Amino acid sequence: MHRSGARTPEANTGQLYLSVRSGSSRDVAKSLENASQASHILNYFDTDGRTAVSIAAGSGYAEKLQMLMEAKADIDKPDKKGKTPLFYAVENDHPASVNLLLERGADPRKENNFGESPWALAKRMESQTCAQVIENHLAHDTCSFCRHLISLIF
Repeated sequence: MHRSGARTPEANTGQLYLSVRSGSSRDVAKSLENASQASHILNYFDTDGRTAVSIAAGSGYAEKLQMLMEAKADIDKPDKKGKTPLFYAVENDHPASVNLLLERGADPRKENNFGESPWALAKRMESQTCAQVIENHLAHDTCSFCRHLISLIF
């Protein structure tokens, strides 16, 4: 803290994470403003490697997730187990979060440390809505690898 009592950017490192976890969207907006959108603050992670984006996605906090993405937080940053925010959204059955992440470019094929992708997780958990959101995204993806995957399904 500065002598003036103002928080330094370093003091705000965990504040954004805490605001996402238990604060209001207004608290998140204030933390983002105070953080000056510094990368190390946006991408702060807890002892398990989870970022504020992972918490927002896994908790279904669509508004907070949108705010973090607009501030350019890393949407594909894996935790210690290799789980990206998309994994958290899928495993907690939050299709709106899945859709937001995919629209911003999250990779549904990125595997965790156990070789499983968010798409495979959705299918294994029988999360029909999340699986359908991912399949729709892949169907509209123009890369040849994605077209190949879709052809294997149908």
